[in-house]
This record gives sequence, C-alpha cells and structure tokens, in this order.
Amino acid sequence: MPSFWITANSPGEISGWLKPVAKRLKQRRPDLTLQVILLPCTFATGHEAEVAKQVVDEVYTLANVPKTRPEGLLHLGGDLMYAAFLARQHGMPTWAYQWAQRQWDRFFTGYLVKTDQDRDRLLRQRIAPDKIYVVGDLVTDSVLDQIDAPPAPKQPPQTILYLPGSRQREAEQLLPFFLSVSKLLPGFRYETMLSPFLQPLAPRLVPHPKLEGMPAETTPEAIVGDGVSIAIRPHGMATVAHADLVVSIPGTKTAEAAVLGRPTVTILPLNAPEEIPSVGLVGLLDYLPGVGRMVKGFFLPRMVARMGYVAQPNILAGHEVVPEVRGVLTAAMVGERVSALLKEAETMSRMAIE
Repeated sequence: MPSFWITANSPGEISGWLKPVAKRLKQRRPDLTLQVILLPCTFATGHEAEVAKQVVDEVYTLANVPKTRPEGLLHLGGDLMYAAFLARQHGMPTWAYQWAQRQWDRFFTGYLVKTDQDRDRLLRQRIAPDKIYVVGDLVTDSVLDQIDAPPAPKQPPQTILYLPGSRQREAEQLLPFFLSVSKLLPGFRYETMLSPFLQPLAPRLVPHPKLEGMPAETTPEAIVGDGVSIAIRPHGMATVAHADLVVSIPGTKTAEAAVLGRPTVTILPLNAPEEIPSVGLVGLLDYLPGVGRMVKGFFLPRMVARMGYVAQPNILAGHEVVPEVRGVLTAAMVGERVSALLKEAETMSRMAIE
C-alpha cells in the first residue's frame, strides 16, 4: 500500500495542523497509509504519539523510520534539517508548511504558507517565488472541522474559560493561579478545557511558590479551591465556541479562539522563567549543570521583552488584536485585564442590540 509521511513535533502542530491535513489526505487518497515521524522538540509533552494515532495510521520517531519509500513528505513543524535529511535519503517530493531555510532549500519541492506576508518573508530568504504557495491557515480548518457552525453572537459575558496548556507541570501550576483570578471575578461561571496531551491531574494541586494561587482538590468534574471552583469541560472547539471570554497562555489555542471570535486575554507568567521551555541557546541552558537554570532565569525575561507579541493573532496581524499580560504576574493583574475586556465585550454587545 502506498504511504505518505508527515513530520510533526509539538501539541500545537499536531492539534492545529496535522489533524486537518490528515483528514483531507484521507478523503482524497483513501489508499494512502499516513505515517507521522515525530521530531525532537523542546515543547513536547511525551504524549504526541497517542494523540497523533487518532488521525493517522502509524507513528514513528527518527530512530525507527520505515525503510519503504513514501510518495512524499510534508513538514509540519520541527527542525527543517530532519525533513531535508529524510528527503535526501529517500529521494521523495518534500514540502514544508510555513518555514524555509536557505541551506536546506535544494531538498524541498515547495513551500505552503498562510498569508501573502509569509510569502514575502520566504522571498526575503531568497526562496524562488515559483516554489511558494499561499494556502491559508490550517488552524482555521482544524477549528471549523470540530463545530457544526460558527458560533452565534453572544450576549453579555457569562462564562470564563481557562486554557492552561499541554504540559503537565505547567497546567497543574496554572490552575491554582486561575482559581485566585476567579476569586476576584465574582458572578461568572468558570470553566477549563484540559489538553488531550495531559495525563489525569494530581488529586491535590499546590500553588507554585513563585506564582500566586490557592490549594485545590481535583475531581473528574472540577478543580475546587477556597469557595470557588472551575468546571472541567469536554475537550473540543464546541467548548471554546460557547465560552464568553478565554484566558490562555501562548500557543495554538490563542489562534483557535480567534477563529471562533472569542475575546481572549493571553498571559505569559515570568514568575519562574527558569522553568519555561525555550528554543535556541537559552533552551540549551537547561542541560548546563549547576548554574544553567539560574542563567536561563536571568536571560529569558529579557528575551521575551524583545520578542514583540506572543499571542498568535497578534503575531499574524503585527499589532495587538488580543490583550497580552506578561511578566511577574499576580491574580489581580490578570483579573483587572479580564474585567476590562469583559466590560468592552458587554458594551459592544449592548451597542449591537441597540
């Protein structure tokens, strides 16, 4: 049976890019065996294979790549070097979504990008124009595949949805913080949607010593703190579509909320920067014994300060579309920004009714 390879690495690429691509490939070529090659990634959770197996036929790593030659390869995240190596080894047509690097260009048949701005970016990298195709944002397809229809216009906000990320430690530290935020926002329903890349939460969550929060008990239905609880909702875009406001850390989830038109506050706590995964030289400090993490804690906030926007809608637009709250955060800082956005949403809803 003919096969087709897709390289991917982290939760965002698998949920936002791999799923819609796999669906369309299966529709167009039901005879293909879809095989995912998982690449090394700083942001991986360790559960990428489990989620990828829901939409493709087989999952491999670079250590056990199939020996048969596929009909082609599509690169959906990770270092382009690996896709270039596979293309050279197997002599197959190879495409990349969103990214190009001049040193590997000779191994790629072409590039698929979201926007004309992305096309211009690749042209500045001296990629030939006839190798670049504007195809749109795969996250939009991923979101719309999961809902029956776009969400209807909302009445004044009622539900606040928290999205704590795909990494276990990160989620279990943020949920006590979100309980403290909720305590400052009485009168709303509080919900969370847990990533499919997470394992079951610990029965008791303890706040991180550097991040405000309240101790919490977890059940299959909710995270419960001192007089406040956050309901656990089913994972899927229907949950996001029916939220009135989203609070999320950076990642594909901010783009998904934007596709659904949900008001969103993106937060990036730098209370314990040494624990935040990163790429490049700063990320390599994790492997330096002794002072590595301390040095990382010094440099990472400065790197974030220079990097511009962190929410995907803002990165794409080049200006602030959704508010961002970054730095050493308190519940009050996030609560104030959420309150302001709630008031804006309520005012816009009232104007629409009038």
